[in-house]
Amino acid sequence: MLKYLILLLIICSSKVFAISEEGYLNTFTTQVWPYFQSFPEKKLPSFDNTLINYRYLALGNRDLVIVMGGRTEPIDKYAELAFDLKDVAVDLLSIDSRGQGRSERLLKDPQKGYVKNFEDYAKDLKFLIDNLKLRNQYRKVIFLAHSMGGAIGLQAQILYPKLFDGMILSVPMIEILLRGRSESGTLKLTKLLKLIGMKRSYIPGGGQVEDYWSFEENTVTQSLERHNMAHWLTVNDRTLLMGSSTVNWVYEAIKAGRFIFKKRENISELPILMFQAQHENFSRYSRQNKMCASNPHCKRVYIFGSKHEVFMEKDEFRNIALKETKIFLEKIIKN
Repeated sequence: MLKYLILLLIICSSKVFAISEEGYLNTFTTQVWPYFQSFPEKKLPSFDNTLINYRYLALGNRDLVIVMGGRTEPIDKYAELAFDLKDVAVDLLSIDSRGQGRSERLLKDPQKGYVKNFEDYAKDLKFLIDNLKLRNQYRKVIFLAHSMGGAIGLQAQILYPKLFDGMILSVPMIEILLRGRSESGTLKLTKLLKLIGMKRSYIPGGGQVEDYWSFEENTVTQSLERHNMAHWLTVNDRTLLMGSSTVNWVYEAIKAGRFIFKKRENISELPILMFQAQHENFSRYSRQNKMCASNPHCKRVYIFGSKHEVFMEKDEFRNIALKETKIFLEKIIKN
């Protein structure tokens, strides 16, 4: 009985120490960014010697949160989230996926979204955890990721059981929204394009970008302030810019989503917090819903009004996700 009373107090007392959109860029550049940069950014050669970039916020806590963004997103975009989690007793490790951010780019054209095998992302994750001896150092390791990062974490947990003690997934990419095209048809088309030597080519209609997209063109957030923050990051480091995905990336992403869904029973006992956005343009929810329904420890939070990037949204939507995140983390690290 006492245990449940303590848990109730934790939930009721959970606060959202988020920075406001009012005066956002000033707060970000004078408080958030200096805090994030005060921790070292390093690179580690992965299983195939590809350099993986990460920033390790080692604060001396017993538990760890590993953060990965979506496709095109550098770890810098999650500096605000790292700042927000200061009041939770966790260390934090942010990782740039191979081929983006400041991790090693895989093709001559650095803007191409490419991966040889989607499983390589999971191998990188496992390699870092093993080489940094994180499972030995920390009592609990929780994975927090958005979109593609969520698919990477799910596949890693399936391939390497007990890698994580819980997962926080923002719109995990396990079924890509293909805008009128069938998944099977797209898989066949990309396989054909691969056979004729186009695996490293941009998807039809895709290409490089000259600048971060305008706020009016974007489909991922309604927060002008957080959109401007992401633009500010690319202005300061144009190497962070990413263009469209390649044929092979789409092919591998579809296969990975099918693999995760097929093996969903392997993670049916893992505590999962899953966010879904009402105005979603990149992922279908059918597999997400079925995966969460098959896991009694999965909580699905549908955020009405939000667009794709839940943690980059307006305060009214983002604060919902942040509060749920803190409650989830506190439950896990208190057990």
